[in-house]
Amino acid sequence: MTLASCATEQVSEAPGTYPAVTGLVTDQSNNPIEHIKVTLEWSDNAEPIETYTSSEGKFRSEINIKDTDGAPVTINLTLEDIDGEDNGGMFETHTESFLLETENTEESDNQPIIDLVFHLNPSTDAESNPQS
Repeated sequence: MTLASCATEQVSEAPGTYPAVTGLVTDQSNNPIEHIKVTLEWSDNAEPIETYTSSEGKFRSEINIKDTDGAPVTINLTLEDIDGEDNGGMFETHTESFLLETENTEESDNQPIIDLVFHLNPSTDAESNPQS
């Protein structure tokens, strides 16, 4: 599986700020993929946050990181094709983790943003037809 993910981390987060995770999901030909379910999970969040890609393949989700006393937080992100062939084909589910560095700084009006890019591979026949 080929995956490119680029994290542009402008993250110097003060406690109480709400970073945004944004991204673009495309196929291997750089065509945007819509209706990809994006799930974000981390240790201090009781329920995963779910969002979906737009017709341009873009997504955005605000995340609320509680005070970590400057400790980094591992964010788990899962991309899942939920509509089968309707978005141009079946695509592999992909999970990736990234580390969000946090530090105690003065709050600013600039909201930290993590910008990601993913290129999903088509699903294989075995993945499309799971065996019991």
